[in-house]
Amino acid sequence: MSEHLSIHPAVDGGTKPAAPGFAGGTLVCACADHQVAVKIKSQCVHNHVCGCTKCWKPAGALFAQIAVVGRDNLGVVANADKLEIVDPSAAIQRYACKACGVHLYGRIENKNHPFFGLDFIHTERSNEDGWAPPEFAAFVSSIIESGTKPADMDAVRARLKQLRLEPYDCLSPALMDAIATHTAKAAYRSIGMPDTTPLERHHDPKDFSDRIAYAFTKFLRFFADTFFAKRYGHRAVVLETVAAVPGMVAGALQHLRALRRMESDGGWIRTLLDEAENERMHLMTFMHIAQPSRFERLLVLFAQGIFYNLFFLLYLCSPKTAHRVVGYFEEEAVYSYTEYLAGVDNGTYANVPAPQIAIDYWKLPPEARLRDVIVVVRADEAHHRDVNHQFADELA
Repeated sequence: MSEHLSIHPAVDGGTKPAAPGFAGGTLVCACADHQVAVKIKSQCVHNHVCGCTKCWKPAGALFAQIAVVGRDNLGVVANADKLEIVDPSAAIQRYACKACGVHLYGRIENKNHPFFGLDFIHTERSNEDGWAPPEFAAFVSSIIESGTKPADMDAVRARLKQLRLEPYDCLSPALMDAIATHTAKAAYRSIGMPDTTPLERHHDPKDFSDRIAYAFTKFLRFFADTFFAKRYGHRAVVLETVAAVPGMVAGALQHLRALRRMESDGGWIRTLLDEAENERMHLMTFMHIAQPSRFERLLVLFAQGIFYNLFFLLYLCSPKTAHRVVGYFEEEAVYSYTEYLAGVDNGTYANVPAPQIAIDYWKLPPEARLRDVIVVVRADEAHHRDVNHQFADELA
């Protein structure tokens, strides 16, 4: 029975992958003439089918199809006078054509709402191919309120899983995490507590050695920003080839030190070598997402050769400074991956499926996507940041 259910016309026959470099399209209402037209200037994110009773559904469909774009990437370009808000009291102000009833987009005006700044769209109202496909099903149980029999819900969920749309009776875990994070930060602020998370931690330079390490890091950051700009995939590929060097160099020198002194290393060697291996896995993952150019491969040869020897000499002269440099490097990595993540969330970068190597290494779910990869990589970098700052503190 499940294969005969009409979830939504856009997914009933299967979905198509997002087109690389897709930059949006135009949504139109169903009127024969004087159509309302809404221009979208980016790829969508968090596309899903929704069972709630508020969202507009095509005739005969059990679910609506909803995606998200940044507010600044949406604009009404024709016949705006035909639009009206369906329910002014709702959190999401849904704009529909007064003539045909089709919803074109939804907007949140409450600046304290977790999703303020994001607009909700129906990509099936576009004639362009290339939109990111639906990834999950939200508010599945709510279709009972629209008339679906409770006895049919097992068949509905089975059909959703057949279409690779994981069914949830709320939103996806990523979106629920975003809501919870927003709520927690608001609660902290209300009682006068800082809302900074460990991801945003910064070590203030305390002495001349720290200031040198910090200045050196900012100097290299300037060149990375100039060369790569917002090409975060390529930035990750090239810089991870360098990021894997300190752990290997430091681990080797700590190994030799322990041998010379005939004493325990205190766990430093394994920690540092694990860091080097972890950074290498970052590289292998992003190689599947952004293929480096010949020039970037040549750049890697020069950068790695220079940095390996420079870091080796620095570690011989001042292990404390060397670890502080790595700590600051990792602070910048966390910042860069946070920017990359924001670009995925606002549609600047396509939320492509996660490479299999990442799914296997981080034990991600089979349906994981680029966003999930960036989150775990950023967490790795935050951990390396804290470990290296701690090592520098112990050597002070």
